[in-house]
Amino acid sequence: MSNIELYKKALAREKQARKLAEKIIEDKSLELYNSNMELKRINKSIEEKVHDRTAEIQDLFDNMYDGFITLDDKGTVTKSNKAARIILGYDPNEEIENLSLKEIVHQDDLAHSKKNIDLLFKQGYYSNYVGRVYDKQGNIKYLEVNSNAIYDENKNIIGSRDIIRDVTQKTIAKKELAISEERMRAVFDNKSVGIAIFNKKGGFVSINQTFQEQLGHDEEYFMTKVATRILHPEDIKNYRALMDSIYKNEIQETQVESRYLRKSGEVFWANSNISGVYDENNKLLYFIVMAEDITAKKLAEEQLRIQEEKYRNIIANMNLGLLEVDTEDKVQFANQGFIDMSGFSLEEMLHKEARTLFMDPKSAQLIEKKSFKRNKGQSDAYEIEVKKKNGEKRWWLISGAPKFNDHAEVIGSIGIHLDITDQKETQRELNKSLQSLEVANKDLKDFAHVVSHDLKAPLRSISGLVQILQEDYKDKFDEDGKQIVEDVITRTEHMDELIGGILSYSSVNKSDEKRKRFESKDIIDKLLKYVEVPEHVSLEVVGKFPKLHMNPTHFQQLIQNFVTNAIKYNDKEKGEIILRSHEDDLFYKFSVEDNGRGISERNQDKIFNMFQKFDTEGKSSTGIGLAIVKKIVELYQGKVSLQSEVGKGSIFTFHLPKDLL
Repeated sequence: MSNIELYKKALAREKQARKLAEKIIEDKSLELYNSNMELKRINKSIEEKVHDRTAEIQDLFDNMYDGFITLDDKGTVTKSNKAARIILGYDPNEEIENLSLKEIVHQDDLAHSKKNIDLLFKQGYYSNYVGRVYDKQGNIKYLEVNSNAIYDENKNIIGSRDIIRDVTQKTIAKKELAISEERMRAVFDNKSVGIAIFNKKGGFVSINQTFQEQLGHDEEYFMTKVATRILHPEDIKNYRALMDSIYKNEIQETQVESRYLRKSGEVFWANSNISGVYDENNKLLYFIVMAEDITAKKLAEEQLRIQEEKYRNIIANMNLGLLEVDTEDKVQFANQGFIDMSGFSLEEMLHKEARTLFMDPKSAQLIEKKSFKRNKGQSDAYEIEVKKKNGEKRWWLISGAPKFNDHAEVIGSIGIHLDITDQKETQRELNKSLQSLEVANKDLKDFAHVVSHDLKAPLRSISGLVQILQEDYKDKFDEDGKQIVEDVITRTEHMDELIGGILSYSSVNKSDEKRKRFESKDIIDKLLKYVEVPEHVSLEVVGKFPKLHMNPTHFQQLIQNFVTNAIKYNDKEKGEIILRSHEDDLFYKFSVEDNGRGISERNQDKIFNMFQKFDTEGKSSTGIGLAIVKKIVELYQGKVSLQSEVGKGSIFTFHLPKDLL
């Protein structure tokens, strides 16, 4: 093959290769163009998404609830969102770049803040730091801060990103709650007041130590009980009504005197303040009861009421007229006996001069002289002629005494009046009754003196003063001195009991007075609720008790004297007392049997006499109780008897005739 042919073939191959190369370049160019267009499309899509995401993040950044700030390594703000600016007291659109947070930290929190900054540089973050700062207006705010470090390419900290939250109200509320809880705990632990918290169903939630001591139960006992389980049965209905009113939010708080039952069975009186705790919808959450012990006060009031009732009964029912006047002789009080004697009603007499109502001028002069004596503190008795409302003339025997106030000042006089007209009408009656009138005169004079001075008041004052002496000066007495003080207190108490016994004895009235029909068993049951029976003594009531027609107080006095004596003089480790009722054709019979020390045979006939005391072995006794028993029984034409053996016990029995009851 010639060179030309070879050249042509080479040229042909070269042309073919060029075409092929051009084809490849063309295809690659098209492919590159298409790729470039797709890349532009993708870049545009990415740019759009990045823009949308950036806008979304910026919107979130600007409107997020928590504040967000970035700081440089000097603590200066470089970027902030709206929430951060508002938290720091700025306008939402106000720039706070270049604000140094170090300059607005509260001076008392500088040390704590520095520790957290050191922690940031040490570990790259710190969390839940709460500190105080001053906002733009100078107000103190509590901020909760969570911080994370910002690093450069060499991993050096060049600033931080901080999320801040305003917790001012929360922090203040928490502190106030802590103070409130501390105060509540102080109240709850108050040693003078018992406190119990109940749920809305009345179940115990919490009780303080004082409430446990007041009732005699430990906390575990209360946790299984409701409020009404510890209340006196007679107080439950009222207590429930009050709690129901609080539950319904009709009232939020109330105060009531109520009785609780101690573990021992004794009654515990409390002045209870009951209040409700409600949620934001005024729905009850808890009851809170604060119980102040007023047992001693209530017992004292009850004793005072009993004494006053006895006094009123004596005055109202005695067959004598009682008249009280002030220092100007104006009537202040008259009992029914005096009203019957004079014919005037109490309303007609009140605040009018007694001498002008009942006396002629001559008698009025005598009354004026007697009034002068009363104002000097003198007592006496005298006879005087008077006129009733209807003009009828009568003769009265008057025993008068001054009336004193609590400061021993004379504020008037008390006169006990006895109509002696019938005695003065005939000499025979006068001679016959002369001796009894002298006795009556002395008794009336003494009685008026006792009433005016109130025998028991001085004794109680003496006892109180001696007890103060005993308490305040106990370290200054030797043993003999202490014993003397004890003896004075004991003897004063004995005298008080003696006076009470005498008044009780004198208050036993006629058998036909204040009669009513009653179940004797009801009187006994009521009495035994208030008689304190020691734990080592058992008391049993046996038999069918009848319905009686007599003065219920008389029957109560009979049972009370026998039962209390049986308890008082029982010397056995296991005392036994049996109260029995039985009857025959003529009598109702009641007996009180005990296994006590018994009474010697030589003293059994004397035991019912006034002021007789035997075999008491140091027990305090007035010697009046059984005399009262005898007087009451004989008042109803009954009889009383005793069977006793020393060391084995006694059986006291009284018989009441059926035909009189």
